[in-house]
Amino acid sequence: MNKNEAGQVPYPYVYVLPDGSARELTQDEKKYLETPFHPADGARPYVKDSYLSKDGWGDIKGFCPRYKLPGNVRINR
Repeated sequence: MNKNEAGQVPYPYVYVLPDGSARELTQDEKKYLETPFHPADGARPYVKDSYLSKDGWGDIKGFCPRYKLPGNVRINR
């Protein structure tokens, strides 16, 4: 994430839950996404390539760019 994205309203990322719904991020999650990480750092956040992308364990959950959510997915607060 670049610094220009961090100040956008609404925040440009959401978290997709295991059931496919999405929610807004907490302040701690935003800080985590805004932290610079080396590309090979295993502690860096997993940001989905698309809404349907699954993580290494086959789960749909993870940080997702807001613009990649399908129109029918409601974002909970």
